[in-house]
Amino acid sequence: PERYETTSSCLDARTLPDGARVRIAGRLMLFRSFGKLNFGHLQDPSGRVQVSFQRGELDEATLKWVTKLTDIGDFLGIEGELWTTKAGERTVQA
Repeated sequence: PERYETTSSCLDARTLPDGARVRIAGRLMLFRSFGKLNFGHLQDPSGRVQVSFQRGELDEATLKWVTKLTDIGDFLGIEGELWTTKAGERTVQA
């Protein structure tokens, strides 16, 4: 779509508490896969935030689209809850 309504910028999303629901949009700058859990960095003009895609949380068609059909530099809109990884990284769980 030409437009995706957001609730937060990437930088603002990093400051919200765990469990807060956000809608963010930006360019996919990094993507890495760890089996059932995939991580990426989404960047907008305000900054970057980590996003995660987990098997079991997304339907198979959506997960396949994210892991096989998206490329670095693609624009994505993500909706999900914030959480903090063991390494302390603020992350949006799609």
